[in-house]
Amino acid sequence: KVLDIGCAKGHLTRFFKDNNCSITAVELIPEFAAEAKKYCEKIIVGNIENEETILKIKDRYDVIVLGDIIEHLFDPWKLLTKLKNFLEDDGYMVLSMPNIAHWSVRWNLFKGIFEYHDKGILDRTHLRFFTLKTAKRLIKQASLTYDYFGFKYDVPFLRRRPFRYLKLNNPRIAHAITKLWPGLFAFQFIFRLKKTK
Repeated sequence: KVLDIGCAKGHLTRFFKDNNCSITAVELIPEFAAEAKKYCEKIIVGNIENEETILKIKDRYDVIVLGDIIEHLFDPWKLLTKLKNFLEDDGYMVLSMPNIAHWSVRWNLFKGIFEYHDKGILDRTHLRFFTLKTAKRLIKQASLTYDYFGFKYDVPFLRRRPFRYLKLNNPRIAHAITKLWPGLFAFQFIFRLKKTK
C-alpha cells in the first residue's frame, strides 16, 4: 500500500500501479489529480499541510512517497511528524529534495547571481531549501532515521577536455565522485526513512 504525496499527473503513481501497488494519492491541483486518478484507488485533492486534507487519510501504508514535495511546504518538519503516524510499523518513507548547495548554485552565488527559474533547484515555487546537513537534521527532528541515501548527480568537469577524450565521462566515475562529495555534486538527495525505535 502506497501513499503518494503530491502525485502531480501521476508519473510515479502509474509506475506503482504497474508494479501491483494499491495507491492513495494526494494532489493540490485538481486538473493534475484528475489525470492521476486513473492510477489510484483513492485520490485526495487538497493541500497536504491543511488539517482537513490530513483527516481524509484513513489507512496505514507500507510506503509513503514525498518526491520533491518537501521544499514546497511551509512546515515540512510538522508534516513529516504527522505522516509517520500513517506508516505501518515496518513501513518507510521515500523522501527526495533538491540540493541548494549544488555546485551550480554556489558558482552563481560567487558571481552574485541568485535567480529563481520555472523548474530545477531554484524553482520559483520552492519555499524551503536544504543542504545535505540540514536535510539530515530535518529527518532527525521528525524522529525518523534513514537506512538508504542516494542522489542524482552532475559532475560538469567530466564533460570537458581532457576527461572526455580519456573516456572518464561515464556514469560510474561521476557516481563515485558524487559519493565522495554529495553536498557539492548531487543536485537531488534521496532518502529512505524509518520511524526511530
